[in-house]
Amino acid sequence: MLSVYVANLSQYNSGHMDGHWLKLPASDPYEILPQIGVSEGQEYFCPDCESDIEGLASCIGEYPCLHTLNELATAIEQLEPYQLDTLKALLCVERFYLPELLERLEELDEYQLIPAFTDEELGHYYAEELGTEIPTFCAPYFDYEAYGSDISIDSFGCFTKYGFLLMG
Repeated sequence: MLSVYVANLSQYNSGHMDGHWLKLPASDPYEILPQIGVSEGQEYFCPDCESDIEGLASCIGEYPCLHTLNELATAIEQLEPYQLDTLKALLCVERFYLPELLERLEELDEYQLIPAFTDEELGHYYAEELGTEIPTFCAPYFDYEAYGSDISIDSFGCFTKYGFLLMG
């Protein structure tokens, strides 16, 4: 789910790229440092990151704390499928620094991902799933698209490729 390329910064600055891919979560993410020639007091950096979660790599940066990255990977691994979809939608809308992203992971249940991709689908969702009472004789004339448009304008939410993300 998350891998970072960890390299020796001093060797890189000397013209040599010596590093290894670290798959996270790891039991001890710092075990990789001696393998790339980083001893105590020396610096490492992460020039590359791969994840199957779009937008996650842009939250990492080149100088992350490996412990914090490991926490992030562990937290993501423990997400329920609906929470993972919510995270993916959130990353479509916003970019976060790593510590802020960890905080947002703890607050994912404050967001609601609605399976609607258009104003009309959002209108149907609110009318049918949330129990908005529309008299039977009015249903054929009801403008679900306009209703959904009003909801999307009035709510603190937006459409993503994962659905309508309603922010708590």
